[in-house]
Amino acid sequence: MNVNSPLSLAEFFDDDDELFFLQNTQILIMSTISILVIEHDSSVIGYQYIDRNHLTDHEQLYNNYFANNPTYLEKYF
Repeated sequence: MNVNSPLSLAEFFDDDDELFFLQNTQILIMSTISILVIEHDSSVIGYQYIDRNHLTDHEQLYNNYFANNPTYLEKYF
């Protein structure tokens, strides 16, 4: 018996309405999961990827603290 198949659930239910509801619920859940997997662009489902311009931020950090003429001098630390 394949427990992932909606048809195999018939063995557990006497009422056709209960079985129909469960099959539709299973289809809805699987559809929702597949939509989430397709649409997500980040490493965590449900979270949105935000481009943070890492290279630009790195350059600004370097220029502010470590360049020959830094924005913030040692006296501020």
